[in-house]
Amino acid sequence: MASSMTGLRARQLCNLCHNISLSRISTSGFQSRAQGTKLPTERLVIPKRRKRDDLAVLRALAGTVGKDPTASYGYHDDPFLLPKSPLERRKYLLSGDSGRKAAKLVINAKPDLFLAYQHDEPKIEAFYPPSQTYVFTEPSEDAIMERLDVLDLIGAAEIHNQLIESGNAPSMDVSNHLLEVLCFYNSESPVTVMDIEPPPPREALEAGETTQEEEAPEEEVEESSPAPEPMRGRHRETWKAGEENAAQIIFDSLEEPDSRSYNAMIRGMVKYGAHSKAFNLFNTMQERGIQTTLEGYNALISIVISIRPDYSERWNVLQQLLRQMRAENVQPNITTFNNLLNSLRLMGGIGRKRALQTLSEMRAVNVEPSLGTYNHLLNIFYRDNLPPTDIIYEILDAIEGQEFELQEPNDIHFFKNAMNVCFKLKDVRLAYRLDALLNTGDNYKLSGDHVKRSLYYSWFLNLVCLMDNSDAMFEYYEKLVPGGFIPNGLVFMEMMRSVQTAGKLEKLSYIWDEMCLYGLRYWQQPKELLLQIMATADSVDTTVLEEFGRVANDIQKAYVESSRRRVPSRWTNISLPHVATIHIRAGDKDSAWSTLKVFRKQKLTPGQAVLEDFISLCLRTNDVDGAMECLELAVNDTLAFAPSLAQKIKQHEGLTTGQSNQLSQILEGDEDVAVKDG
Repeated sequence: MASSMTGLRARQLCNLCHNISLSRISTSGFQSRAQGTKLPTERLVIPKRRKRDDLAVLRALAGTVGKDPTASYGYHDDPFLLPKSPLERRKYLLSGDSGRKAAKLVINAKPDLFLAYQHDEPKIEAFYPPSQTYVFTEPSEDAIMERLDVLDLIGAAEIHNQLIESGNAPSMDVSNHLLEVLCFYNSESPVTVMDIEPPPPREALEAGETTQEEEAPEEEVEESSPAPEPMRGRHRETWKAGEENAAQIIFDSLEEPDSRSYNAMIRGMVKYGAHSKAFNLFNTMQERGIQTTLEGYNALISIVISIRPDYSERWNVLQQLLRQMRAENVQPNITTFNNLLNSLRLMGGIGRKRALQTLSEMRAVNVEPSLGTYNHLLNIFYRDNLPPTDIIYEILDAIEGQEFELQEPNDIHFFKNAMNVCFKLKDVRLAYRLDALLNTGDNYKLSGDHVKRSLYYSWFLNLVCLMDNSDAMFEYYEKLVPGGFIPNGLVFMEMMRSVQTAGKLEKLSYIWDEMCLYGLRYWQQPKELLLQIMATADSVDTTVLEEFGRVANDIQKAYVESSRRRVPSRWTNISLPHVATIHIRAGDKDSAWSTLKVFRKQKLTPGQAVLEDFISLCLRTNDVDGAMECLELAVNDTLAFAPSLAQKIKQHEGLTTGQSNQLSQILEGDEDVAVKDG
């Protein structure tokens, strides 16, 4: 009965709500009719289907996820598993590549097991065993294209030669397509090689020096002065020769090579270091009246610096190429101007004079500069032997707040080199502006690989430590580590100095814990600086002194552990007394005494101030026996200040008769030793 009543009430409530809504609609309808107006009828418009690419869903999902400063997506998202050094990163990447090769080996060994289950959509051919059979087995254009689809370049070249020998020459389009692929891969089938940038030397990361060969400083010279062999060793010719050069064989077999054929050869020669041959082929094209493409001109502009030793001659060749482009109505693009600026970078005074003219010419032809363009300008105007300029300020004024996309390879060098300039200028406000630009939109994707990001953030955090307060330093440290980079020893040392200047010594233990976490536990120089700051700190709270003692104990353990390493840490007459001083100030007599024993093991001599402080600590706690042991240590090491230590103990009021006699014996023994030495 109760359930039926509940159901009845529910139905009544629904009907009431329905009537209320209908009454409202009806009332509005009556009012409209009364006014003699018609209600506008709204039509439901279904939008047309929008075409989207294959990555649209992934791009939409990626837009819902922000950047995580604690994550390093190239590795496991765990600070304890992150590679701590360039060598560890290289091992990590190589191990991943080894796993992929092992998977390939299994797929190729048992292809039937994988071909039986093909349920992926879209199908990714690279994940499947390579096809062992071809549909077109007889020599034909279709057979050439089929082999090119799987990058079987040797097989495609053989079929092309068979068609030539049989008198059935392939079409010019097929021949040029094959020629372009052969030139791109230097007449050999591509091999899957992992592209791992070699790690820079440790001193480069520590000192903030760049290791790029193209950014080495050059000597300032005048326009007419010849460059002293600037390009020696800068490139190596690997272009195939003789019968191994299938591209050259096919090019020679063409009755009348066209512009596409010549340009494919020129670009291949440029890519593989045959620069003189590329210019000779270009001259042949000019003699035969064959026009060069934009890509061909871009390739030739990029290698002018390698074929002319004199700066003036280089500029003349560049001008000739640009005039020829204008004569052939070839419109330059961003790569043209960036290659031109890259050549000007290695042309001394001429380069600096022509760089800004080149930038003006870009604007005149409506070509927007890329980040690579600004990177070349930085390399031209900011060299070690040149006075500072305001170019970087003008660049940031022009591009601040903009979003960029990758247009050419040099774009990824801009942020690293710009931060290096900020670091040299010691302008932290400029660095903040640059970092804001990096974090605008997706610009952070143009920061380069791990090495470039490490250099960028190392310079940035160093600059914050030097020129801003400690609060800003820790704020950026939490943002950048470990997602942005793994700090090196120089960064931690600057953080210690910043904390010392700000008087926030309680943060030193945190810095030490971070050093241990990121693999710097055994580095000598940061440890010595940390010990020095803790030992010389003034007006420190008791809790902070106790924390200093914990850090000092941990550093002592690190020294012991390092004895089993290839390059062990060494105690010095500076670091070991600092450890003893820290324990004494923390009131830890046991740790201080164990540290004093290490002096003899390491064949080091404790200073008078350290021993006096230890004796004072013992006497304050009425530990006369401990003070006497310290005095014996000084006497056994024949330290000249042993009598002053004895006098300090003798002045203590709580000495017993036995302790006074023992003190007299120690002093007499010291006098006997002095007489013998005399």
